[in-house]
Amino acid sequence: MAYKKVYVDLEDFDDDELLDELKSRGKQLPVEEDLEPLTQAWIAGRNGDKDKAYALMWEYTLNKLGKVV
Repeated sequence: MAYKKVYVDLEDFDDDELLDELKSRGKQLPVEEDLEPLTQAWIAGRNGDKDKAYALMWEYTLNKLGKVV
């Protein structure tokens, strides 16, 4: 089955509509405490600092898993 690309501007939807869509797909909703570290990692990546973005995501993942690797 071939999929057709569809471009959607998320600005066309309000937060409640987007959250309802996530729930309907059985996806876990973001937790407030997760937003800050994820935003920092995203900003680092957008600014071209891939090493910092990777390090932030690594730390975030380990914190969420509650394990030391």
